[in-house]
Amino acid sequence: MSSNGDAKFGFRHGLAIAQLVCFSPAILYAWSFRRTGRIGSFCIGVQSILRVVGASTKLASLKSASSSLRTANFVCESLGIILLTFLYLEFPKRM
Repeated sequence: MSSNGDAKFGFRHGLAIAQLVCFSPAILYAWSFRRTGRIGSFCIGVQSILRVVGASTKLASLKSASSSLRTANFVCESLGIILLTFLYLEFPKRM
């Protein structure tokens, strides 16, 4: 990526768009789960928000190559992956 932020659209940017499409409705599902008192609303909501913010910062890095965007993207992706890992480790224990 060049220092002025004129990056080319690549595979990771396509994945960021797919994440926006998939995880934006999941925020509404988390809200409806919370409203109806179902379990899992917090995890779905936090995971969706982290993914949407991470994807948005990835796409914003196409125009601006600031280190704060790269940092925000790294933090959101890392937290999202950690949350998924904990969920996958906890799920078999509940069965």
